[in-house]
Amino acid sequence: MQSSKFLTKTAPILFEGNQVGTIRFAVSRASIQNELWLNIGGIMALTVLLIVAIFLTSMLITRRAIARPLSQLQQSASRLASGDLEAEIDTSSRDEIGLLARDLNAMRDAIKRLFEELRYSNTQLEEANRTLESRVAERTEQLAQANAEISSLNEQLKAENMRLGAELDVTRKIQRMLLPTEEELKQIEELDIACYMEPADEVGGDYYDVLQHNGQIKIGIGDVTGHGLESGVVMVMTQAVVRALLTIGRNRPGAVSGCREPRPIRQCATHGHR
Repeated sequence: MQSSKFLTKTAPILFEGNQVGTIRFAVSRASIQNELWLNIGGIMALTVLLIVAIFLTSMLITRRAIARPLSQLQQSASRLASGDLEAEIDTSSRDEIGLLARDLNAMRDAIKRLFEELRYSNTQLEEANRTLESRVAERTEQLAQANAEISSLNEQLKAENMRLGAELDVTRKIQRMLLPTEEELKQIEELDIACYMEPADEVGGDYYDVLQHNGQIKIGIGDVTGHGLESGVVMVMTQAVVRALLTIGRNRPGAVSGCREPRPIRQCATHGHR
């Protein structure tokens, strides 16, 4: 007989194959529900504890395996960023964090090499600057000395030019004094003579002269090769020699032109000046 408050179960009692009686089990439904809810609560509590344990274990594993290495790597990166190239980097891990640490370590080594190269380049540049400054100072001193020498030479050149200019002016005046003047030409009544000379330089090499001697009139015309001071000096010397020869009575053309005996003019001209 079933009841709403109890669960019953009836079973025969057998002895040597014969039923000797009947046994009936009765269990309260409330106690079964209580026991069921107790078991469900235990299972739920155990599940929650298991979840919490798994979470805490995961947190611990994450902290030890990921968070701590990442924190150490971040600290090493911060030290590198601040200029500490000797910061320790843990590269013992074999996971992705270890790979990242090894890459960071390789970057640190590359930065150190670049700093060494930059330091060496700066040293070379400073040495080159010192050498250049020394050379510039040396060249400046040499240029100053050369400038002083040039200034001195310029002063000497100016003085020499003034002296040469004065000498040329004196030579030009002497040359013009030796040429026949207009008054001397007017004294020759038999001829109308006009002469003019304009030298290309201060002193010219053109020669002309009109001489009266013992009732004779001698006209000399010549052109000394070149022009300038040397030609003018040759012209003055030639005129002085011609007048000296006439003064001492050697008035033959051969004597004047350089020939010892009277010869044709073309032959004797080779011994004189053009």
